[in-house]
Amino acid sequence: MKHEKLILKAAKSSGAKKAEILHGSLFVTFTPGFVDVLSNELKGVLEKLLKNATVKMYSLPDNEYAYDFI
Repeated sequence: MKHEKLILKAAKSSGAKKAEILHGSLFVTFTPGFVDVLSNELKGVLEKLLKNATVKMYSLPDNEYAYDFI
């Protein structure tokens, strides 16, 4: 993925406890607390970073979110 390092840096800067890219999707685990706010903030940051891509966000168990880039 072209912007992999920037995406991971954005995730960490947005409060992610853990972030990794698998099969073209970003998986992020947030520390419990403001998970909803942080996950939506990260989606906005990713949309600005990847101007020509649509970012889809999915909530997973245990404060984890998946982000797909379309």
